[in-house]
Amino acid sequence: MARFFRPPDLNTGVNFVHIDLGVPTQLALGEPLTGAGGTQLVVVSNNPGVATVSPPNEQLLSPHGFVYFNVNGNALGYSFLDARLGENGPSWGKTQVIVGEGAWAPAPRKVRQRTNWTCWAAAMESFLAAGTRGPKWTQMYLADKYGIEDRGELPPLPQDGYERQRSAQGLYWDVGVQYEGLTGASFTFPYIRKKLQEHKYVLLTYNAGHTADGKQYSHVVVAYACRKQPEPYGETVTVMDPNEGGNYDTWPISHFKQYSAIIVGWQ
Repeated sequence: MARFFRPPDLNTGVNFVHIDLGVPTQLALGEPLTGAGGTQLVVVSNNPGVATVSPPNEQLLSPHGFVYFNVNGNALGYSFLDARLGENGPSWGKTQVIVGEGAWAPAPRKVRQRTNWTCWAAAMESFLAAGTRGPKWTQMYLADKYGIEDRGELPPLPQDGYERQRSAQGLYWDVGVQYEGLTGASFTFPYIRKKLQEHKYVLLTYNAGHTADGKQYSHVVVAYACRKQPEPYGETVTVMDPNEGGNYDTWPISHFKQYSAIIVGWQ
């Protein structure tokens, strides 16, 4: 049976593929199609209102036996693609297409926070490395230069007994980060999509809980993508989270609704 691929990875067949609204996406089909007629292949969308396929004369048969074609997302939703040998020929394989919209940038560097208190420094290292402006400082340098106490935590504003630079306000000033605060209820998909479209990478700082002695603490991640897709996927944000070894994770927008305050930073 035909297997669908998403170039440039021609090693693993896909049972479904995410594509973006209004953006042509190239797919490919591999063996045994060339032995069964190759360029006679027709790929049909069962829901052309959601996704359409390039005409057969736009397909390209490669020397390696892969048949390439484009899929266009026309509306948010689902569509099956059916690979057939001729307009009315037998089905050689199907895959599902999920059409969504959003904003995305190349994934930033994974950086693991070295202590429970230096998520801000790990996130900032990743954020600065991904950007085109400002210094490329490491987590340890940032913690030493801007953190306070032995733990290296970062207060939002200057604290008595410490230099003014040892605060988020001082750090953001030095590296050229602009920021604004909002409530979790105001953190919506249109809001984060606009920020990511304008700046590619966004720092998100939010109140994450309380320590044993009752003090509030925050967590910092780097957002670099968001998508809006039909249910059950919904609206999501993808981040580099310095916690638990430094990982890429995708969270629903509702994840952020629980926080009373979120600081959004960008260059």
